[in-house]
Amino acid sequence: MSRPQFSPRSAFTLIELLVVIAIIAILIGLLLPAVQKVREAAARMTCSNNLKQIGLACHNYHDANLKLPVSQYGDYSDPLAFGGYTYTSQSWSFLAFILPHLEQDNLYRLGNIPASSIGTSPGLGQAVKPYLCPSDTMSSLKTFNQKSRYTSSSVVVGLTSYKGVLGSNFNYGDFANAAPAFANGGDGFWGANGLLSLDRWKAPVALVGVTDGTSNTFLVGEDIWTPEYANGTQPGNGFSWAHAVESTQTCAMPPNYLKHSNGVKIDVNSTDQAEWGSYKGFKSKHTGGVQFVYADGSVHFVRDSIPLSTYRALASYAGGEVLVDAP
Repeated sequence: MSRPQFSPRSAFTLIELLVVIAIIAILIGLLLPAVQKVREAAARMTCSNNLKQIGLACHNYHDANLKLPVSQYGDYSDPLAFGGYTYTSQSWSFLAFILPHLEQDNLYRLGNIPASSIGTSPGLGQAVKPYLCPSDTMSSLKTFNQKSRYTSSSVVVGLTSYKGVLGSNFNYGDFANAAPAFANGGDGFWGANGLLSLDRWKAPVALVGVTDGTSNTFLVGEDIWTPEYANGTQPGNGFSWAHAVESTQTCAMPPNYLKHSNGVKIDVNSTDQAEWGSYKGFKSKHTGGVQFVYADGSVHFVRDSIPLSTYRALASYAGGEVLVDAP
């Protein structure tokens, strides 16, 4: 009787296994950038929607008050206004005033805004989802134990990726821009030519007063998280949505400006005006530019390559500038 025949057991050879692993690695290498692009596209869309909500809230505020929202801020020629500029004051930001129009009325009431001082308000440490860009580190942090120029001790603050446009005139940094002439002896924080200059509370602007055109005027743009800047001791440092000066930036320098003109990285810890002043511009984690909501409520992606003259012109609301290559 013949013995049954058995076929040899089939198996991968070492070479075949290495080839399969190499193919899988190549496929993963091809797939990951595509996945990252999809994620960033989704994050950028969410960021755009956040800005649209902020723009709509500003318009709803305007409809209710017949003027655009402004920040309260006491400093410069009015050092006693609202109790001054520190967290012991009532120098609340425009982002605080539009909370009821972002379906955040409970937070507005919890924070006792604007009657409470910022530092003692229970609303200070609350995160507000529409104020956080998902592409930026702030979206995962949400809050931060911050000690900036405006606090005497560390305080937990709700963070913001979105800051109001001071204007285009600024006294500090590589791109200091003294034209047009400053109002009230200001320096670009105070007496600036944008819709959210820190002294705009003296003369709030209605939409009809935006003579450059609401579709040609920045209202709010993006900023990115930097822990050193959050705890910095220079003017404008910080990322609290509640505090007036910490929720503003300038368009004096180009978007995403992170290095000096000589290519050296800006030191945000430096006390040199050229250092911290150069960092006070709008920045984002979106490749190639920054998103802004305009005074008409529309959101646009402004590329880093925009001519600086055009970028600055979009930051003023009544400058009468001629726009070239505007988004």
